[in-house]
Amino acid sequence: MFKLIAVTNLKGGVGKTTTSTSIAKGLADKGHRVLIIDADQQANATDLVVNIGNNIEEEFLDKMLVDYEELFKDKSSDEKMLTFMQSLYSSLYKDYGIKNTLADVYKDGDKNIENYIMKTDVKNLDIIPSSLDLGRTKIELIIESFTGGTISKLKQALEPVREKYDYVIVDCPPDQNMIISSVIYASDLVLIPLKSDKGSLKGFLHTYNYMMDIQKKNNLNLNFKFMFSIFDNNKVNKKLYKVFKAFAGDYLLNGYVRYRGKPASEASMNNQYLIDSKLNIGYDSKKVVDEIEQII
Repeated sequence: MFKLIAVTNLKGGVGKTTTSTSIAKGLADKGHRVLIIDADQQANATDLVVNIGNNIEEEFLDKMLVDYEELFKDKSSDEKMLTFMQSLYSSLYKDYGIKNTLADVYKDGDKNIENYIMKTDVKNLDIIPSSLDLGRTKIELIIESFTGGTISKLKQALEPVREKYDYVIVDCPPDQNMIISSVIYASDLVLIPLKSDKGSLKGFLHTYNYMMDIQKKNNLNLNFKFMFSIFDNNKVNKKLYKVFKAFAGDYLLNGYVRYRGKPASEASMNNQYLIDSKLNIGYDSKKVVDEIEQII
């Protein structure tokens, strides 16, 4: 029976997607059957795991410039803009093979969950993708919440595949809504990534309080951990880690990921898993996966 790990922080830019995808890839590499769920409508985890290109093709740009000179230079602004938008869409989505997303799971409940799971190029790793449709789904769930039962929706939907996977990793958005509530409700572990700045720590405070509120209202006994997912190895950060370790104790992971800007940005642009890096950032991610495996 799978264990569900929710990776969440109400502040953006703290490494949630990097943490989610690294944990999913690391566990899959160890031979575990893993399902990653992208619960963020920005779909960054989907782009990486499904390998949807982030770089605009130079061939497309060259063609657009030629077409402009030969066909559209003297056209109206509206005509040029319409052509540009249609061409850009065709270029960005020409290899887009996603038909269903997490939004469909929330619409259909547990009826067709396996129809919405995609295989990936990584052995043992599947995904339920995301898209901008989740924005509309959040509104629908707010309306539905007045009739009750919404918070258990994801847990119920995943029931048919409970024996199929060892781990389910959910990449959550920096948001506070019924989708995130249902993820936390279904979780076996809530993991809150941290970065050593005030914005991240404010997000940590609000996320912790939000999680405790869900626990209290639903009579849960949540298992949660914090980790430094973006750690600059300087004097202030080392002190911050010591303070967290002293007061948060067992709730803080021993492992942290030493941040390096260049490999992180290159991995993002090229749809590479940061855990595969041969630098410290990859080594640290593997140590975090080992620690989480032991906890679960």
